[in-house]
Amino acid sequence: MERLPHSGWGSGGGSGGSGGRGESKARGGGEAGGRGAGASGVGAAAGPGGAREGVAAIAGDPGKERRRRAIAYVTGGSSRRPRLVAYVLAALAAGGLAGIGLVLFLRGEPTSEFDGFVYVESNTALKGQNRILAFRFRRSRLEPLGEFPTGGMGTIDRGIEGSLDAEGQIAVDRSRRLLFAVNQGSDTLAVFRIGRDGRLSPAAGSPFPAGGRAPASIGLAGDLLVVANKAQDPNRDLGSARPALTTFRVASSGTLTPTGRSTRLPADTSPTQALVLSGRVVAGTLETGPFVSYALGQDGSLARAPGSPLEPEPSIFDPGYQGARWAIGLVPHPTRPLLYADQSASHQLLVYAYEPTGKLRFVQAVNNSGARLPCWTTVSRDGRFLYTANAGNGSVSAFSLADPAKPRHLQTLGLRRGANPWGLALDPSGKTLFVVDPNAVEGVPSALGNRLHVLTVGSSGRLTEIDAARKRLPVGRDSSPLGIAVVPRS
Repeated sequence: MERLPHSGWGSGGGSGGSGGRGESKARGGGEAGGRGAGASGVGAAAGPGGAREGVAAIAGDPGKERRRRAIAYVTGGSSRRPRLVAYVLAALAAGGLAGIGLVLFLRGEPTSEFDGFVYVESNTALKGQNRILAFRFRRSRLEPLGEFPTGGMGTIDRGIEGSLDAEGQIAVDRSRRLLFAVNQGSDTLAVFRIGRDGRLSPAAGSPFPAGGRAPASIGLAGDLLVVANKAQDPNRDLGSARPALTTFRVASSGTLTPTGRSTRLPADTSPTQALVLSGRVVAGTLETGPFVSYALGQDGSLARAPGSPLEPEPSIFDPGYQGARWAIGLVPHPTRPLLYADQSASHQLLVYAYEPTGKLRFVQAVNNSGARLPCWTTVSRDGRFLYTANAGNGSVSAFSLADPAKPRHLQTLGLRRGANPWGLALDPSGKTLFVVDPNAVEGVPSALGNRLHVLTVGSSGRLTEIDAARKRLPVGRDSSPLGIAVVPRS
């Protein structure tokens, strides 16, 4: 996540620098021993003047405070977009890096009953080297299942220009046992068949042309596939290419056939998502600010919905705010016509209502306490809880949806050795949460990130990380893992 939602994101709650993309994300955490408890204040970020001392409240003991040094890392900017200053939280503790806002509990390891498979895209920016990393999860442990080439390449964006600001890099059609993934660096889409043992085999003809440049997000609507092509890549000159939403017909074999109904978007708008709502509405945001929504036709056509594009609600920003305004990480409520999104710059969870036509209406904004750059979102199948991955301080947040229109913050939990959490997914029962956590931004200590985290969900919705389940991802500096899918064993 990086450009606007991350651009000019202020280190505090809502006012930020001008333009650019966002604060960098980094945080400490011990790999072994103990467990993290939720913290409502994960840490203090450095201001534009450079590193400063910050005070982070220790969760579970409001009477104690621990002084930590917040280190500001400055990243490169973009010639097309305002320069971005990335603020990264790092903590020093005796004996090494320690998690911000974590408390070590001397208690038994939490467990998960989920039995299935987890898929993460390596997003490797080398020709032909992108791959899907597959894991078997059972008995509360992750075990590598294999690495499956996508036939293309990904892209990295350590200067935080916004090319990785997207959700939905992997999509799964469980009924047809198909997995789809973007090759953002080579403009193609990979399609795999999922075996009963969780292993992947490429569909005939894979990878397929994406119909645009830098595909970043995939949405599924029955036998239609919708792709958001950002036309943005800091590692390539894409010339005059414009962003586009393209649609494909999906055969039972996994073969993709273009519908010829692509929708071109204004230049330099860099769409973040191709989210399918209620089967026939496609929603997303543009990095220039607005929400966009479309009615999806049976033929794959996309007709602009009433009120689209919809500019961000001005009341959620402080007066005079000049930073990033676009929302990111859209997700629908499973039973109500409600849409949730993260306003990363001001650390808020947004609630919108939507109509069958795709028309959106702002409902309210809720503070995501202790989060920095909340970007990615998931909701439990029963609609009881919502979780965000906070790329700015290596944490995840939990909300109660007892009243779906009024989310209530429950917890912000620092991940062990967390860096830049870039995606998350629940198992079908909603009791196990998986978080993909790359080391995505220049300046983040190399000991942090590039991990797959596993957390259990308590009856109250609060999270606890399973330390023994955490897995280091087999990637190097040429990769920035993102995209995640969870599939139960059948």
